[in-house]
Amino acid sequence: MERKKISVLALYDDHEELEILRRYLGDMDGMDAKVFIFTDWKSALDELSITNFNVIILDCLFENKTGLEVLKEIRNKGYQQPIILITNQRNENIFPKDIGNAEADDYLLKNELNSNVLRKSINGAIINFNLRKENAILSVKLQHSQNFEMIGTIAGEIAHNFNNMLGAITGYIELLKLKYKGSGNEAIFDSILQTSEKMATLIRKLVIFGRKEQPEWSFISINEIIKGIEIILKHTFPKDISVKAKILEQTLNLKGNSSMIKQSVLNICSNAADAMPYGGILSIIAKKIKINDLEHGELKKKLSGDHVLIQIKDTGVGINSQIQKKIFEPFFTTKKFTAKRGTGLGLSVAWSNIEAHKGFIDVKSKIGEGSLFSIYIPINL
Repeated sequence: MERKKISVLALYDDHEELEILRRYLGDMDGMDAKVFIFTDWKSALDELSITNFNVIILDCLFENKTGLEVLKEIRNKGYQQPIILITNQRNENIFPKDIGNAEADDYLLKNELNSNVLRKSINGAIINFNLRKENAILSVKLQHSQNFEMIGTIAGEIAHNFNNMLGAITGYIELLKLKYKGSGNEAIFDSILQTSEKMATLIRKLVIFGRKEQPEWSFISINEIIKGIEIILKHTFPKDISVKAKILEQTLNLKGNSSMIKQSVLNICSNAADAMPYGGILSIIAKKIKINDLEHGELKKKLSGDHVLIQIKDTGVGINSQIQKKIFEPFFTTKKFTAKRGTGLGLSVAWSNIEAHKGFIDVKSKIGEGSLFSIYIPINL
C-alpha cells in the first residue's frame, strides 16, 4: 500500500527527546514523514514563511518561552497549519482550555507517546484542518451567493424604475426634436438620446443580473460563438490590439444559452482591452477538457467530467492579488465612472452567466504580466 507523504516541522530544544520523536515519526504505519528539525522557534517561524508544512509538532517548554506562547506567535503570524503540542504534564482543568485559546489541534503526553499515537493525532489534525478550510470556503461562497441574491433583487427593482423614467425622458426628447426641427438644436437632442441609449444598455445588464427565471437552454456551437466574437472584436477594438482566436476542436457543442456565454466572453474581453491602453495581444482559445485529467487540485473540488474551456489571455497591466478577490463582485470597478466605462457589472454578469451553466471562472494574473481568464462550462448540464 502506498504510504501517505507528509512534511512535518518539529520544534524541540531537547536533542534526546527530538531523536525519540524522529524515530516515532519514521515508524508510523502508512505515513512517510519528511521531518524538518528546529531547536530555535524564531528560525522555525522563518522557515514557515517559505515552506508549507502539513503539520507542526511543538514542545511545550523552551528555555525562554513556553510552547503555548510559541503557538500564539505562529497563529499571530497568520500560519494556519495543524499544530500538535507535546507536554510532560496533564492538567485536565487548565491545559486543554489553554490549548483551545491558542488554537492548537491536539496535545499529547510524552510518557504516552508512540508511533501509533502520533499517527492518529496527525491524521486527525490534518482532517480537522482540511474541514476548517472547506468550511471557510463554503462560508465565503454562501456570503457571496447571499450578496448576489440581495443585489440581484435590488438591481431588478432599480432597473424597473429606471426603465420607466428613461422611457419618459426618451419620449419627451423625441417630441422636442419634432417641435424644434430645423432649429439647429438637433445635435443636442441626439446627444441626449445617445446617452439615454447607454443608460438603456446599463438597465438591460441590471435586468440580466437581477433575473430570477431559468434561462432557455438549447444545443449551441461554441465554435460559432468564438468565431462571431472574433469578428466583433477585430472590428471594434483599437487597431493596436491584436485579436487572435483559436478553436482546438472541429466541433465544440454543449447545452446552454448562447447569448449568456457570448456576453460573458465579450465582457471579459472588454476588460482585457481596458487593461491594454497602449496596445497588446488578446488571445482566445477554446477546447474540450476532462477535469479529472487536470493537475489543478482546487478545480477538481469544484468541477468534474467533460467541460468546454474558453481561455482569454491579454498582455495588459495585470491584476494584483487583492483586486482579484473582488473583481466578480457586483458594481466593483477600478475604473473611473463615466458614461462609457466603469459600471462594475461586466465581470459580475459574466460570473452570474457562467454560474447559471454550473460552470466556473478562474483568474490568474500578475502585475505587469497580463491576465488569463479561464471559463469552464460543463458539456452536459
